[in-house]
Amino acid sequence: MTWVRLDDNFPDHPKLRRAGPLAVVAHIRGICYSSRFLTNGRVPAEIVAIIFADLRPLKPRAMVDAGLWHKNGNGYIIHDYLEYQPDRATVQAIRASKAEAGRRGGIAKALARAKHVAIEMEVLPSHPLPIPLTTEESSKVALATNS
Repeated sequence: MTWVRLDDNFPDHPKLRRAGPLAVVAHIRGICYSSRFLTNGRVPAEIVAIIFADLRPLKPRAMVDAGLWHKNGNGYIIHDYLEYQPDRATVQAIRASKAEAGRRGGIAKALARAKHVAIEMEVLPSHPLPIPLTTEESSKVALATNS
């Protein structure tokens, strides 16, 4: 799930007032579509038809005339979308970072759980076992602790 950013003055913006109250709904739908599918503000014509299906008499032309959207080939681009919403690359980088952090956290949790189970089953001692040192290593430790 993604989130969109809307200024709390959003519904009172002069462009939206110019386009009419149904433009608020159309604009939010367009922003949400673009955010969900990471289109960087592009809304294809077939989606525009769905956005406006129950908003009659509002037409996409009203969004263009108000300066909210720009015609772009077979669809539209939401004006200043990338000024307020993160772009596709940023969202993908954040998602990848969160996925990696989740993977690492899952591994750490699984290892901790496995260690706990091993201790409970007495496969591992609850304290570290001493590691026997060779004579040479013992001498080095003795020298290091005496200096």
